[in-house]
Amino acid sequence: MTNLLFEEGFIFAYAGGHLFCLDADSGHVCWENKLVGLGYGACIIAIENPNASLIANQLQQAQQASVSAAVVASSAAVAGSSGSGE
Repeated sequence: MTNLLFEEGFIFAYAGGHLFCLDADSGHVCWENKLVGLGYGACIIAIENPNASLIANQLQQAQQASVSAAVVASSAAVAGSSGSGE
């Protein structure tokens, strides 16, 4: 399993118990950490992103809009079917 992150011209990669930083243009290995003693399990590569809360808010708004649209569509279908039988 390999995790990758591209950030500001660098590629950060985790594979086989090693963490690497490569220059995205040249492929040159800038640094490597063998993570001695930490094994070969999963690795999460995280960054500080000043836009993270903005992105989370946009996703939440999109989800709320989707739910609202489904409720409106469902209500319209129920209202339409209850008035047509009489």
